[in-house]
Amino acid sequence: MPLNKINTNNPIRGIVNPTRRQLQTCHTVIGQLDFADLGRGAGTLHEVDDVRLDMQGRTAAGDANIQVQIGNGTAAAALIANSVQQTQDPANQRGAARASRDVLNQSLSSQTIWNLTGSLPMLDAEEMNESSIPTSQALQTNIYEPATRQYVFNKTGNIMITWAGPDGKEMPPSAEKLFNEAAEFYTKMLKKITNTINPVTGKPYSIYNYNAIMEIIDQSDSFVSVNQQDITYKTTLFGTNYSQNLVKTLLGFDLKADDLAFAQGMIVSMGDAGLKIGGSANSEDSKIANIVFVCEYLCGVPLVSAIVVSCDVKLNSQTFKTAPCLKEIAMSTTLKMNKETYMFLV
Repeated sequence: MPLNKINTNNPIRGIVNPTRRQLQTCHTVIGQLDFADLGRGAGTLHEVDDVRLDMQGRTAAGDANIQVQIGNGTAAAALIANSVQQTQDPANQRGAARASRDVLNQSLSSQTIWNLTGSLPMLDAEEMNESSIPTSQALQTNIYEPATRQYVFNKTGNIMITWAGPDGKEMPPSAEKLFNEAAEFYTKMLKKITNTINPVTGKPYSIYNYNAIMEIIDQSDSFVSVNQQDITYKTTLFGTNYSQNLVKTLLGFDLKADDLAFAQGMIVSMGDAGLKIGGSANSEDSKIANIVFVCEYLCGVPLVSAIVVSCDVKLNSQTFKTAPCLKEIAMSTTLKMNKETYMFLV
């Protein structure tokens, strides 16, 4: 019997409307729910800032009443059937936890109570016997196979929207609103950069100027730094393959060639900016950068992160002069970069 996600259409009592920041925090705290939480007693399961994920108790049938709480109000509510909690196979337990998070996110969006019913198959002793089920077949019993990711980029590659399976066709207004706000922020960022005069050159800043990009990020309260890493990209690839593989490496997604039609133009433009900066004596403008807003909608959760990739032109001057993205022959090149990842909050 499969799992069933049911919208009861019953309004949540004591409903509270989260602020934009709280809405993002609600998704975060829901994301912390795991299978073990379904069997816990009444109390707070997880808490992030002023948002709590609470186990309210159980019905007479043993169904778990889980709610997202802000103060004394409720932002989301779901009943997880006792049959779901009886799942024993580890792989299917992960599937049950994902489904539980999904109905909570759906409740957060619809402001109604959701139920998760049904059950997942359990393997009996005979089914687990290696003589009756080959190992390769046993490994395929998990009915929650990872969904295939879909990717869409804008023309320049600075806005990416990704979703798993059919989710992209059913994005709620809250996800569309968040993604639109990220796109709007990016266009305002470009306008501000290009309308600001670089005091050194007397000309408008380049959109690839690291200092100009970081000044806007630092002045905004919409960015929270979550990760930073140094990347050394060494390869013998050239031309379009060089550009596409570089972008794929930096973003960290399993992108196909068809997804990366923008890559050549992006890398060539950054290279041109690097050569211009490399010819300047101003040490403060020794780095180029680019920013990509990653809009994800997975299991009912909308999230936006911003990836800022920067490169010291002087440190990589030889690679910039070589311009492997424009070559037609293989050669070994090395590019040293820094990748900073931020959560975008509104």
